[in-house]
Amino acid sequence: MLTAGAFALLTLGTLALLAAGNARFGSLLGMFGLLTAGGACFSARAKQSAVSAQK
Repeated sequence: MLTAGAFALLTLGTLALLAAGNARFGSLLGMFGLLTAGGACFSARAKQSAVSAQK
């Protein structure tokens, strides 16, 4: 499973694509990267709380 740091690097890379390439396409990539990172962090916390609730 990827860590939050890896997702942060992925998001930064996506934002670098935004700066380097087509603004419209890059902004879509940036939005997708941020949503993916947020969703991954949320699901990781949900799994962690579910595991701790079972103990």
